[in-house]
Amino acid sequence: MNQRIVLVEAAVGFGGHLQGLLTYAGYCVEHVTSGTEALALSHALPPDLVILDIDLFDRNGMQVARELRATCPAPLLLLVPNRAVLAAATELTARHVDSMTKPFAFELLLNRVRHQLGSMPTMRART
Repeated sequence: MNQRIVLVEAAVGFGGHLQGLLTYAGYCVEHVTSGTEALALSHALPPDLVILDIDLFDRNGMQVARELRATCPAPLLLLVPNRAVLAAATELTARHVDSMTKPFAFELLLNRVRHQLGSMPTMRART
């Protein structure tokens, strides 16, 4: 069974691109565009990993991260515009939350995902 990732990215095009790349890498990815959707989905069926871009339209992304940390057992990977944003929320970094600044290379994201999940999915054969 593929490991399940909830991807929270408000930019539909970029989120769809990441979803496609992670799916191709062997993960089951559900892309949502709001913090409200992320919390509901993560509570209904906890994922193996949540990737959360903190720049959301409907809610404060750092608050969504705090709520996920309090209620969802999955590791959390934050996508932040710069390190200063994450430094403002030191309680998150002390609670097994990983982060990456945007922009990033997909290979770096994939390495972080693999590290957080502690395993590598079965890669699809390239055709």
